[in-house]
Amino acid sequence: MKKFFGYTAYTLCSLVFFLAILFPADQAGRFVEMRLTKELKKDVFIGGIAPAGLTSVRLERPGLSDRTGVLLQAEEVVFSPSIISLMRKRPNVDIAASIYNGEVDGKIKASDNAKSIRGPYEGFIGFQRIDLSAMDAASRIPEPGLVTGSLNGEFTFSNLTERWMDMEGEGDFSISSGNMVMWTGIGAGMNIPYDEITAQISMKNGKIDVKDFVLKGDLVRGRFSGAIRLNKDFARSRVNLKGSMEPTRTFYESDLGKIAKTVFRNKKPGDAIPFTVTGTLGDMQFAPK
Repeated sequence: MKKFFGYTAYTLCSLVFFLAILFPADQAGRFVEMRLTKELKKDVFIGGIAPAGLTSVRLERPGLSDRTGVLLQAEEVVFSPSIISLMRKRPNVDIAASIYNGEVDGKIKASDNAKSIRGPYEGFIGFQRIDLSAMDAASRIPEPGLVTGSLNGEFTFSNLTERWMDMEGEGDFSISSGNMVMWTGIGAGMNIPYDEITAQISMKNGKIDVKDFVLKGDLVRGRFSGAIRLNKDFARSRVNLKGSMEPTRTFYESDLGKIAKTVFRNKKPGDAIPFTVTGTLGDMQFAPK
């Protein structure tokens, strides 16, 4: 139980932010390059790191006919921050992709104060019905299945250069109808269903502020906030979060709840259990108060 919200915070935060800053889903992908049709061939060069999961990509230049876009049917194509550093003549680029049984759309354009191809750039990335189970299956995390459900939301960014940590942005996300899996000594592999998770985040100067992260479910309710100081090695990013969780009567009546009673002896259903999460994303420490 002591690692339950620690794992939850790690999985959800790393997933949402991982998507928001356009990280590749894993490092097993190959480098790919795509050129648009003849009309755009001299204007745009796009590259990216390619994990499994993306089934199609469409790139379009606004104001041009559909024929000038290119539709790629491929098993391994996705965008990474290198798309920014490899652009020439700073075109506006619309993004539409099918990935992990859902859809991604967005726009990237040069900011008004851009002075070179290095940017800065601004735009947004939106997510609809991203299947976290499918994404999880394509990743290499050692304990898969920590969180399932459908991810929706949008991340709006600005001041994005070839150094992605210079990016500023804000995002609102929700994950609906899923399960969390508890991988600890007292309840390994036990499903914790939830109805909805909502999150509000912002990013600036290499720091992610978790403004509000709310979990709603029949077994457990919870809320936390705090900050994550990003590191180029994502697993070494520093975590400082605090919040509370409220196990319900249904939770305490479950097999896991009966075990949890031995840890939280003085708590009744609905009582808040404050906690902190510190350490790094790769080694987080969950501590109830």
